[in-house]
Amino acid sequence: MAFYQYPVPLSGTSIENIVSKYAGHPDKLNELVLSNAKDFHNELIESHLEMVHLPLRDIEIRIQTCHNLGSYKSKSVDKLVLMIHGLGGNLTHYEPLISKYVHDHTPFLAFDLPGFGDSDELDQYNMGDVISLICELVHKMCQCKTISIIGHSMGALLSVQVANTISVKCHGLILIGTPPLQNKALKNPFVRLLLKLLWYHPGIFDFYRVRFDQSKGLKSSGIVKFYYRAGNTYGKLYQYYRNIQIKSKSLVGYFLGWQEVSNVPNATPIHLIHGDKDTICAVEKLAQWRTLEGVTVTVDVITDCSHNCLLDATEETLELIMKYT
Repeated sequence: MAFYQYPVPLSGTSIENIVSKYAGHPDKLNELVLSNAKDFHNELIESHLEMVHLPLRDIEIRIQTCHNLGSYKSKSVDKLVLMIHGLGGNLTHYEPLISKYVHDHTPFLAFDLPGFGDSDELDQYNMGDVISLICELVHKMCQCKTISIIGHSMGALLSVQVANTISVKCHGLILIGTPPLQNKALKNPFVRLLLKLLWYHPGIFDFYRVRFDQSKGLKSSGIVKFYYRAGNTYGKLYQYYRNIQIKSKSLVGYFLGWQEVSNVPNATPIHLIHGDKDTICAVEKLAQWRTLEGVTVTVDVITDCSHNCLLDATEETLELIMKYT
């Protein structure tokens, strides 16, 4: 039941003192955390960051990566672990796993999807472009014989599409907080009209998020829906700091550009890890995955755990990931 123990932040302030500093100010938490950024960055992540430039048609896109592949760039890697975060997420959603792989010297690559974290935005979020960028990123960073892909939420569906596309043998897909394969709502004409309105006028969505959600501090939807278990206040502050920097236009853009998974690789085992208290992707919606024909699918449900299993139930989730990689 242990939470991830974050390293001492770059500010040098202890975790306990940081938690105390922000207590009791939910309405001002937004400006407080943004003005104290070093409280939410640490040497573990910072020392493994690299901004990578990738071509996309006639432009160049910068993708923020986190990896330990420096010594592998001139030789082949037997197996690479690729981590793909979800909608509105960032590479620090995998920080507990990054910490373990740094310690174990397991070759890994995490990154911020275009439009999120510190990666560049796109003028449109066509899923074909996003998948191509991910595959190009892997090929640029190292030569690997096999790959294991870990995806969270929307990143789980992206992981399947990458496995279908990349020219490297996929050892397995580990999908956390996985949505259903089909989303009928995104085909609804009214929903698409609303999304287009928000795409061209993202300030409407910004106003709603800041005025009616982020003002709730650690009780905002991005925290409440990610964490079910009590405690881990610093971890929640750490993610709140990043949540309030999410670009509304990028959120809408991914919905507008989304393409459903049309094919699931039947030669690749799929391991689903899910929290029983997940209100974003309810465990009942895994039925589409359980009934896939010709595909090996395992399902592990973690008790008293919400949408982001790795942050809410670190110990149990790490144990399962190690089992399947």
